[in-house]
Amino acid sequence: MRLSHIPRQRVKGLALLPVGSMEQHGPHLPMGTDCILAQRVGEEVEASLPEIILFPPICYGVSLEHDGFPYVGVTGETFMRMVREVLETSLSSGIRRTVVVNGHGGNEPYLRVVQREFNFSHSDAKVRVVNLSTYGGDLHAGVGESSEIYVIDEGLVDLSSMSSIDSRYREGIFDTLNVREATRDGVADSTGTLRVDPELGGKLLEQNVLRVKSVVLQFLREL
Repeated sequence: MRLSHIPRQRVKGLALLPVGSMEQHGPHLPMGTDCILAQRVGEEVEASLPEIILFPPICYGVSLEHDGFPYVGVTGETFMRMVREVLETSLSSGIRRTVVVNGHGGNEPYLRVVQREFNFSHSDAKVRVVNLSTYGGDLHAGVGESSEIYVIDEGLVDLSSMSSIDSRYREGIFDTLNVREATRDGVADSTGTLRVDPELGGKLLEQNVLRVKSVVLQFLREL
């Protein structure tokens, strides 16, 4: 069930909340890559468990590490407040369990805080954050993400630009260096030549669907 498509009396039980970002993913992938991946995983889980509610995604995340490259986002404080308020109003509407499907690494520390605060403040409602797993040395916009997006929609990957992309990165990326400082093209992948592997992309998506579904099934047993 999609929250936007159901009447008020069906808003109860368990919800999936996809979150991502709107940031550059090299010259070959869409700005919304992280949100597209989180949304797709949520859709796959919802399709197999129709009793759960799929919320519209939050696509504005914390992307400060992309300063100097194009991104549209919010501060950590704003992001935490937004997620908190979605959770709190969901609770007042009848949602007792929420699984946050996070597709963006920059959101992770803020979601940990929100999860901890919400769970310790409520005995009758709980939230779990599932951070989508990545592939090997693909830190950003590399083989893993490129392959997953290609599986979702081939037209979203600019294959013609991939051969000229330099995916090397400097030590300290995402720690002491932002992406602009650590890469030439906004791509960070140590696995070798940047490529698209549909079989790999399908496997990565399936693995993430199974991970989220496992948490959902655990929550459903608690309701």
